[in-house]
Amino acid sequence: YFANSQVDAATVEASRFIRTGRAQKQGYDKDAFFDAVCPSLELFGDCEDRLTVEVQTFASFADLAADNTPVTCRNDDPQDVLDIPYEPGLDNQIVRLRLCLIYNTINPTIGVNVSDTAGGKRRLYGSYLFRNEPFSRNQAV
Repeated sequence: YFANSQVDAATVEASRFIRTGRAQKQGYDKDAFFDAVCPSLELFGDCEDRLTVEVQTFASFADLAADNTPVTCRNDDPQDVLDIPYEPGLDNQIVRLRLCLIYNTINPTIGVNVSDTAGGKRRLYGSYLFRNEPFSRNQAV
């Protein structure tokens, strides 16, 4: 429960950074945004080995609903990990933010194995959908 809560909190915090235009106005690229998200989750291990952050824009909510692209995690194909989009968008654009954290399960030997990977780890997901604020009108970000 604690790990899921941390992933959810990191997702909400990261989405606000984009939704309000701070990431765009401060010129964040994919790596800088990843580095901004990481501190919220690094207590679970090295972000480079465990975390993926996807930010993608959509022209409409219908396009978003039609997108069935699975979340890419660090233990997926390396090319898929490299191809994860970072599109923070402009004013009023629809954005989907998704995180995936590879988490070592605690005490899987007590009879309850909650891992969902062959390596005995669990994938924890965070997802947030939003429309960017009209942040270009606000000069004080």
